[in-house]
Amino acid sequence: MDAVLIAGGLAPSELVQEAGYPRKGLFRFAGQPLVQRVVRVLQASGIGRVVVVGSELLMAHLNESPNRLLFALEGAEPIENLLRGIERLGLTDEARFLHCAVDLPMLTPHAVCDWLNALPPESDLAVGFVPNTVFERHFPGAPYKAVRFREGYFLNASLSVMRVGFLKAHAPQLQRLAHARKSLPWFTLCLASWLGVRFLTMGVPTLARFAMGRLSLQELPLLAQRAFDIRLHVYPHAMPELAFDIDTVDDYRYAQAWFRAQSRIE
Repeated sequence: MDAVLIAGGLAPSELVQEAGYPRKGLFRFAGQPLVQRVVRVLQASGIGRVVVVGSELLMAHLNESPNRLLFALEGAEPIENLLRGIERLGLTDEARFLHCAVDLPMLTPHAVCDWLNALPPESDLAVGFVPNTVFERHFPGAPYKAVRFREGYFLNASLSVMRVGFLKAHAPQLQRLAHARKSLPWFTLCLASWLGVRFLTMGVPTLARFAMGRLSLQELPLLAQRAFDIRLHVYPHAMPELAFDIDTVDDYRYAQAWFRAQSRIE
C-alpha cells in the first residue's frame, strides 16, 4: 500500500513562535524534522511509496530514495491535497492508500503495522479510535479531550485508509465537511445537504445520540452504508501513538518533554 502524507499549510502563529518554524513538518523532535521522522516510520512499516503533499521547503529536509518518496505541491484545501497525492502516485480507482498527517511525533512502525493488519480488504474507508484509558496510560497528563460513545471515551486516530474511487466520488461533499469541521452549525448544514431528505430521518437522530454519548462505534458502519453507501470499517483498538498530534502549544511542549524523558531512560 502507498501513502499520502499531508504536510501542507502554515502552523498557527503561537505554535510558530514556540517551535521556531512556520510549518509543522519542520518542527524538530529528537533532532529530526517531523516530516522526515514520519516518512521513515511509514517506510519502516512496509509502506511502498510515500508522496509528501506540501511546500517545496519540506523536501530540503528529506534524503530518502526518490524511488520511494515523491512530492506534490500543496493546494488550498485538505481534500484537494489528497487528490493531488493520489494523482502523483498514479493510483487506480480500486486502489487503497494510507492517509497520514505529518504532525504525529509519537508515530511508530509498530503502531502503523497494527493499524494496517486490522483492515479488511473490502472497506472503502477505514478509521481508527483509541480508547481514552489506553491513551492516558501511555501519555499520562497529555492535553487531550476524548469523545464519548456508548462504549466509552475515545480519541480518533490521525491515520485513515481510503479507496481512491470513494475519495473521487465524494470529494465535493468531503471538501465541504472538512472546511466546516471546526464549526458545528456549518458542519451540520453541510451534512444535511449531503444526506438530503434522509437528514431528518437519519442525520438528526444520529447527531442527537452522538451529542448525548449514546451513539455506538459499532453502529457507524451500518449508518455509513445506509446513508452514503460507503463500506466503512471502524477499528476501536488503535494504538495511542496514532492519536497524538500537534495542534497547540501545550501539545508541542508535552511531546518535547516526553522525548527528553525517553532519552534519559535510554
